[in-house]
Amino acid sequence: MSTIILQFFENKTINKYNKYWISGVAVIYFLVIFNTLYWYFSPFPLLETVFQEFRQHSLIIQELIIIFIALPMIPGFIVVKKAYNKLRLKKVPIPAILMISTPIPLFAFVNNCLTGNFLLSMILLIYGVLFSLLAFRFR
Repeated sequence: MSTIILQFFENKTINKYNKYWISGVAVIYFLVIFNTLYWYFSPFPLLETVFQEFRQHSLIIQELIIIFIALPMIPGFIVVKKAYNKLRLKKVPIPAILMISTPIPLFAFVNNCLTGNFLLSMILLIYGVLFSLLAFRFR
């Protein structure tokens, strides 16, 4: 099963659109950074009511995001890289890297929506950018 998934990313028709995939992920990062900064510096009054409802659970939500989703991205990428090296490829295809690195800004957006914690959202975004850059560097 894993070889089928790994071979899916080797498809030439998918890799033909690499610059569009990269620009799509860059747009996602830009929108989430813009959303985070906008909601922090000019909060919407109705969002305060949402944030107040989730504040009592915000620490649990933040810990779950960090522990179970964001941090395992690094070992997950290492496993994918070893699987590609075990096959015949030397480098991990770009769509696979982008698929691994896209959930991080999406979780920063979820953190914005649920807790409104600016610091955690910025940490997740910085972590996502660094993870993506290092994944491209060491693919």
